[in-house]
Amino acid sequence: MAETPNIKPGFWQHNTSLSLQGPFNMPPQVTTDQECVTQADIDKGVDVLDLPPGCSLTHYNIRRDSADYSMKCDIQGMRADFTGKLNFHGDTMNGSMSSDVETPMGVMTMLMQTEARRLRDC
Repeated sequence: MAETPNIKPGFWQHNTSLSLQGPFNMPPQVTTDQECVTQADIDKGVDVLDLPPGCSLTHYNIRRDSADYSMKCDIQGMRADFTGKLNFHGDTMNGSMSSDVETPMGVMTMLMQTEARRLRDC
């Protein structure tokens, strides 16, 4: 049974950096998102994850201070296996995810780093 993550409900900001390495490199692309996270969202555990279309979880282990997960995806006909880890610190969290993707141009390594912080109540 999964533990409840150490995440405080509130209005959160997520900064995510995505880069590709392989036959051609893509410098990190940074995005910022904000969302209201409620206690009901936190209580959903893994069901709170908004998986991209074509992806499914193959493993997850949620603990109070961290979570490990893996998923398989079909991205425009290319299969990819992702592994990731999140660390929960109450008002902040961070994590990383990586994957090697077989493409017509060769293997591309996708790296994602994320940092989030609670800004205020919703």
